[in-house]
Amino acid sequence: MTFLGNGTATWPQWRGRLSIFRLTVVMLMHLLLLLTPMTHHRTEAVLCLALTYVSLQFGLVLGYHRLLSHRCFTTYAWFRRFCALLGTLSMQSGPITWVAIHRVHHRISEQELDPHTPRYGSLWAHFAWTFFEHPTLSHSEERTALARDLYADPFMRFCEEKFIAVNAAGVAIVFLSGVAVGGLQRGFSFLVWLVAVRVVCLWHITFMTNSMGHMFGYRNYKTNDDSRNLWLIAILGLGDGWHNNHHAFPPCAAHGRRWFEVDVTYRLIRLFEFIGLAWDVRHPSAVPVVRDVEAGAAQHLV
Repeated sequence: MTFLGNGTATWPQWRGRLSIFRLTVVMLMHLLLLLTPMTHHRTEAVLCLALTYVSLQFGLVLGYHRLLSHRCFTTYAWFRRFCALLGTLSMQSGPITWVAIHRVHHRISEQELDPHTPRYGSLWAHFAWTFFEHPTLSHSEERTALARDLYADPFMRFCEEKFIAVNAAGVAIVFLSGVAVGGLQRGFSFLVWLVAVRVVCLWHITFMTNSMGHMFGYRNYKTNDDSRNLWLIAILGLGDGWHNNHHAFPPCAAHGRRWFEVDVTYRLIRLFEFIGLAWDVRHPSAVPVVRDVEAGAAQHLV
């Protein structure tokens, strides 16, 4: 494996079977973006913006990441399941698979079997890794072993096992809603904006953390990986862009550690704590805000 100064490298030799299904879906979604100028309506644009925010905030950043992967706080079962459903409808993977991959990434970040380290190239870290099977995550039993806390919930198992069916139903609902508004043409317009545009935005915002979050920016903490803090991802990712801080203290509900590192998701969690929707929040009050910490701090997992 050859590493170049620009952060590119040969793809890992351990990559497994290429998923033609995933590759086809991704290509189709991106091709549909070419039709946005011909299907634009103000209603679709507004709904797309709103649904993208809700999916990102509650489905991925708050739900899949901080709540399910790292258990940064506790909440009611109905809200936990609501977040998991929104995460499922973001078309990345079911909750058990997403959490298993993320926990592996934290345990062996920048090592050989890290699913999406940029040491195999920026293209691999950003997107290409999703098309190939991982040698230790290709079977459901392996993923379940890393996310037994989720597997114990029947709804999480449903979202995992019926991932394609749930998303197919979601696409059908979007299309039929558009048809009800203005016929087949509006139904197709709804598909382009509320499915393709929304999902592609969610993909790239999430995957920028995997790639750019380990390549560009500054570091507050000496962790055992290449994680960086990058303001662009922090804005787009609703606080998840303070990635070096997160790798230093994964269980912490707050990713921003310095006064200018705004973390809107942590503020939302604090609001939920105030109104009684969240409790057992892992606040950073006991963690010193300094430039460096011992590398061992990065070994905290969930």
